[in-house]
Amino acid sequence: MAHIQQDANDYHFMPGGTYATWQAADLGQRIYALHATDSDRLVIEAKNNITAAARVAKFDRLLVTKNAQLA
Repeated sequence: MAHIQQDANDYHFMPGGTYATWQAADLGQRIYALHATDSDRLVIEAKNNITAAARVAKFDRLLVTKNAQLA
């Protein structure tokens, strides 16, 4: 938790943030789904010029990124 507090980009993992609830690393993935209000997710959702499959792929990559930020 102290490491997360050192980086202002990780504010969304702190209490009150979008991803304030996450699992310990020994349980596998820390975040299992993107939050509906995640600003990065909303940007992807707003794109009209991509296919549904491309959108899902972008969501998958974003979820991997969010989990990597907690690693």
